[in-house]
Amino acid sequence: MSQIHDDYYEFYFKLIYTCQTKKYLVNPDMTIEKFLEDVKNKIKTDFGFNENEIIEIVKAGQFDNVNGYDAELAPEIEPSCLTVRRVFRHKPSSSFYIRKKINII
Repeated sequence: MSQIHDDYYEFYFKLIYTCQTKKYLVNPDMTIEKFLEDVKNKIKTDFGFNENEIIEIVKAGQFDNVNGYDAELAPEIEPSCLTVRRVFRHKPSSSFYIRKKINII
């Protein structure tokens, strides 16, 4: 593994209910809040989201969650001041779902 990979976590992202995926290297010392901000900006470009669309990031593998059995419907990751390293220290190659937020008026 190269030096740059040793210093970063390799996270995989999948647009829900599609085969579209992308891998991003993430600095494990950034806060979850900064991680979400950075990755959402990358996702908007890489997956062709409109700048005004709101997207949610969901940790993959949360079957039978509060929203039902479908892991793609699990609650989104909430911003926090904890670091990526602290939250994902045992899973430095975690996977996430990308979900477009739908506002119901």
